[in-house]
Amino acid sequence: MKKVNQDAWSYLMKFDPVTWVRAYFIHGLKVDNLTNNICESFNSKIVKYMCNPILTMCEELRCYLMRRMVQHKRLIECHHGKLVPIQEKRLKRLVKPSNKWIAEWIGDNENKHFELCMESLKKTYEHFIQPVTSEEFWIRTDQTRLDAPVIKRIIDRPKVHNRQKDPTETVIEGEKLKRSFYVTCNKCGQTGHNYKTCKGVPSNPN
Repeated sequence: MKKVNQDAWSYLMKFDPVTWVRAYFIHGLKVDNLTNNICESFNSKIVKYMCNPILTMCEELRCYLMRRMVQHKRLIECHHGKLVPIQEKRLKRLVKPSNKWIAEWIGDNENKHFELCMESLKKTYEHFIQPVTSEEFWIRTDQTRLDAPVIKRIIDRPKVHNRQKDPTETVIEGEKLKRSFYVTCNKCGQTGHNYKTCKGVPSNPN
């Protein structure tokens, strides 16, 4: 770097090399914000709750997670195998091509180090979500009440939804259906019918 750009090298040497030299970087996570398949799957499940106010949304999410955990707990109680249901199905599907696999010892003495067993899965769902009282029983605090966020106008051109209606469209007023136009006959000039069904005398003989 010193040969390529003397000024850049002089600037960076003012800082500790641990903060900018790649050799000192850790191999773990670099940021605390990760977007993975789990987050995307969860967002797809809660998208119908995100349009609600914050308190309603949190309550809906709590109920959703509670129902989800109860559903998994019921499935676990009906399963009696060593592996979890998904891994057991996967194992049965791979039994036939497994004759070409080579088993390698990982070094443990008891041969009991496995993931995703039923014991581990049951520990995951042994806890449950506590019920929450309704809003009228919440404890009032002396803290400042939060105001609604300021709605800012979007820079882009606003969308216009006032579509021009066709004259043949009807307008509903209360429980009655009322037509918004009247047919005028081109032959006799009267309303209520057209020239195909007209039986009157032409208004203009020419």
